[in-house]
Amino acid sequence: MDKSKGFTLIELLVVIAIIGVLSSIVFVNVGSSRNKARDAGIKGNLSQIMVAVEQGIDIAAITDYSTVCTYTPSAAAYNAANNQRRSGTTSVCQDVALGWCACVSLNVTTNTFCVDNTGAKLDSAGVCATICTDASPAC
Repeated sequence: MDKSKGFTLIELLVVIAIIGVLSSIVFVNVGSSRNKARDAGIKGNLSQIMVAVEQGIDIAAITDYSTVCTYTPSAAAYNAANNQRRSGTTSVCQDVALGWCACVSLNVTTNTFCVDNTGAKLDSAGVCATICTDASPAC
């Protein structure tokens, strides 16, 4: 009796189909993990603005809050956060003499993450609606 060694075409197609299904599941999960990582980066970069502002005040590079959005370290942190948001969403950095705020839309939810001069951090559905009361009504 002569038995051939190897796989039949049906067996190979079944294995390829199983691999295809498993890889599609993995790719879906990787995409959402990527967006969650971008959101964590947005929150981290916006939190760095508060640190940059405090350091700027300590070394007298910032005398009032009206230059927070253009002060190089805080502007770099804001731009880094802004670059991680999905296209077509909003971001804002407002500053006046009495206060400042920065907000960037998140990728996973429709929320916006905001930080301001009081040290508040807010993840909300509104763009700077409640967090920027000291900075600017336009925010």
